[in-house]
Amino acid sequence: MLPRSTVRRSMGLIIVMMLLTLIVARPHASNAADPPTYYPETGHYLSGGFRDYWAANGGLQIFGYPITEEYRDARGKTIQWFERARFEIASDGSIELGLLGREATVNRVFPQIPPQPNDANHRYFPETSHMIMWGFKTIWETKGGLGVFGYPISEEMDEILASDNKWHTVQYFERARFEFWPEYPAGQRVVVSDLGRRLAPRELTAPLPPGSPPGSPPPSNPGNKDATVNPSSGPQGTVFVYNGFGFIPGEEVALWATTPSGQVMPANGTTNADADGSLTSSQIYFGSDRSTDLGKWAITAQGLSSGHASVGYFEVTPAPEQPLPADYNARVDPREGRQDTVYNFYASGFVPGELVAVGVLNENSDLVTEVLGVYADGNGSIDYANVYFAPNNNLPPGIYEIYSTSESGREAYAFLRMRSNSVTSLSTASMREAGKSALSFSRGDGQASEGPLDFFKK
Repeated sequence: MLPRSTVRRSMGLIIVMMLLTLIVARPHASNAADPPTYYPETGHYLSGGFRDYWAANGGLQIFGYPITEEYRDARGKTIQWFERARFEIASDGSIELGLLGREATVNRVFPQIPPQPNDANHRYFPETSHMIMWGFKTIWETKGGLGVFGYPISEEMDEILASDNKWHTVQYFERARFEFWPEYPAGQRVVVSDLGRRLAPRELTAPLPPGSPPGSPPPSNPGNKDATVNPSSGPQGTVFVYNGFGFIPGEEVALWATTPSGQVMPANGTTNADADGSLTSSQIYFGSDRSTDLGKWAITAQGLSSGHASVGYFEVTPAPEQPLPADYNARVDPREGRQDTVYNFYASGFVPGELVAVGVLNENSDLVTEVLGVYADGNGSIDYANVYFAPNNNLPPGIYEIYSTSESGREAYAFLRMRSNSVTSLSTASMREAGKSALSFSRGDGQASEGPLDFFKK
């Protein structure tokens, strides 16, 4: 259990959400006589019926590049992952798309809406009780519709995207997520999210070197080259220390980490080689946390004058997790998320009409938000108020409690686990400071509330 203080504070939540799914089959064409196409952008091949379907249904704009080879999964299905989709061959030989929208929102519940009239800019789907509107409706209807995107499983909403750490309007579909980027040129402002990148097995996405036969297994990491990493393996949360050798004494050296999926993450600055051509005094470290990708990583250091590169490998393994404490008369949705996730809070058990104070506590029972005041409804609940907590990268990963108490002394609380947005940090000893700023703690119904207030004294 987390420590409990005598008087607790409160905060947080977003709108409730609900989830449905459907698979729609498409014909599986075949062009096996043509040689496979190799995409150097991701280091993978595309061929046959998957290539035909990719080209006929939007290609790069809708699906992105292939990020694995075609392979048979544990279900016995032949599949291939793309940046924004997963292709599957059904039992009848047709091609269907994986339900990535559903899989990406498995712990979320979206509120349904009652039937609405359709017009040129609005379309209601009774199958899932959700609506598409305006630009999202245009893209859905002109770029693939039901077969490519599936039914909507949410309404439009605002979320912070990890790609730029800013709020965007998004909407989830059974097989995709749409994002709105107002700064893009007209006609390019609706983007299909890269859910394939987020969900594909990391061990299968490593690029194949040019010339490798199609379907080759991803290359394994070679041994260290003029470098050491200590320890060579450790669970999430381990700090890995790197040292490189063979540089010109005093030369400037650039550093970067490479993830198990092949993505490059530059360090937050350069360093300089020691008098013996090593990086010993630079104190280079890789700080992992509980959200760091599992698998083999590499740290590369390259001299800007000599061009010499030193490469060290290490493996990140799963970390044991503390279970979340039990909730009381309340729940958080979702219970687990990231620093850019918006968390909804629902609580009941209060006297109808009484004032309820809500706030967020960290693992030491310190209040980390202002206290919000709302009134219980006729059922003694505050669910109507749409209280939400948006950390917005300003709190460290960990377990948090959203706590509420009322004028009558009744209380309700629920716990959430917040993981980091950035999978890692690669730094030198002189670059370890981080800033803080305010987070969002509010309600979304637009009705009057007490605003920030102190918790009721016992």
